Parts: sequence; structure tokens; C-alpha cells
Amino acid sequence: MKENQLPDPPRLSVWSFWPGRCEVSFRISFCYYFLSNEYMGHYEKYSMKFPQPGQPVRGSKTGQPTMALLDLLGRRMSLRVLWELAHAEQALTFRELQAVAETNPSLLNTRLKELRAAAIVVHHTGGYDLTEDGKALVRLIMPLDEWAIAWGARLGATCSKE
Repeated sequence: MKENQLPDPPRLSVWSFWPGRCEVSFRISFCYYFLSNEYMGHYEKYSMKFPQPGQPVRGSKTGQPTMALLDLLGRRMSLRVLWELAHAEQALTFRELQAVAETNPSLLNTRLKELRAAAIVVHHTGGYDLTEDGKALVRLIMPLDEWAIAWGARLGATCSKE
């Protein structure tokens, strides 16, 4: 064998002799790792944390409430969820919200969890709706929408207002 050359892999492995056993063994070890403290510690260290006023957030170490709100609203689909809930005539179920927001259930579930923790969205028997704070936030964002439409018109953009 030449230097820096890897040996050929064996042609027969445990997988070919006992596929069921190895599959079960793999599942057990994977589940153990997934539920272990090592994995959860790794997940908490590298996943996006819920932005809270008074705590460092993405883009700011000061913990200012404005920065925490901008971090929350800047996450993928956060503004879309607020937009769809604000323009709905009634509370939306998870499936209805997923359909109108055109997103996958995993991402939607994560955003709803964060928006509920921030007391912007509430879940009740009829579905998801904005809280009073959520409605106030949308009222503050709407002038930005009006400005953006006028700005787009000045730049020659042709788009319809939904």
C-alpha cells in the first residue's frame, strides 16, 4: 500500500449479516445520544435563544428591549405570521395559518412558540390570534408598510397591495 492511501473498505460488514440487529442497535444508540445531556447542552449552546429584554441578543450585547424585539421580528416568518393573523377575520388554526403563510410546520411551530412566549400571539380553542400587545405592535408596523409602498412607487416598482 502506498503512503497516504486508505485501505479498501471490507466487502462484507455486520450490516450485511444482521441488518435488523444493527438497525435496532443504531436506533437505540442514536436515541440515547439525542436524549443525553451532551446533546441538549450542544443544542442549547448553538441554537438561537429566545430574545428577551435585558439579555444579550443577536447583534447586540446590551439587552435593550428594542434590540430584543428586532431580533424576534427579524427571524424567518415572524413578520409573516403577524401579518396573516392581523389580516384574518377570525382566529386561524395551525393548518390554516400554515397554508396562508406558505411555510412548513416545523418553522411555524417554532415561531408560534416564540411569539406566544413574547405575549404577542395567543392560542385558544378557536386557534391562534394576536394579543392586545400583538395588535398594538401591528398598528405600529403598518405606517412602515405605507412608507414602503410609497418608496417602491418612487423607485418604479410594480407590485400589488394584498
